[in-house]
Amino acid sequence: GILPISLPGVSMPIKLGFAGGPLIVAILLARIGHIGPIVWFMPHNINKLIREIGIVLYLAVVGIKSGGPFLDIILEGEGVRWMVVGAAITTLPIFIVGAFSRLVLKENFLTICGTIAGAMTDGASLTFANSDNSSEAPTLAYSTVYPLVTFLRVITPQLMVLAFWNL
Repeated sequence: GILPISLPGVSMPIKLGFAGGPLIVAILLARIGHIGPIVWFMPHNINKLIREIGIVLYLAVVGIKSGGPFLDIILEGEGVRWMVVGAAITTLPIFIVGAFSRLVLKENFLTICGTIAGAMTDGASLTFANSDNSSEAPTLAYSTVYPLVTFLRVITPQLMVLAFWNL
């Protein structure tokens, strides 16, 4: 992910970063299937176990890092204002995507949950969507949307900098 990629007409190379590079390699290896005796397939139970452990560790680290100063930030200065703005920025796209998916695309609830979780790259939401059902619809929708969103999150800021650099 740290290797620079030169694009024609762009003055500086772009990089996929530590998230985009491994993601692209994982997608390519999954598509290839195997190289010699090495099989790039993971059984469903192992995949689910690793996913659950990853979510638990991620949420634990986020909680530990943000727990201490959280109350101080909320109670001092403009903390409440920024929380309201953050809540609006987070919920408005969810409602728009959810309404569009249900009313226009006629998707079911579980697929919409997976799509929204993938669009927000929110593994905790995917875990919640998978918790009360046996359907793979949320995971399938998540895995369809997540790579594109991750790729766009890495590439878009670099392209924006390059576009506005020349102004």
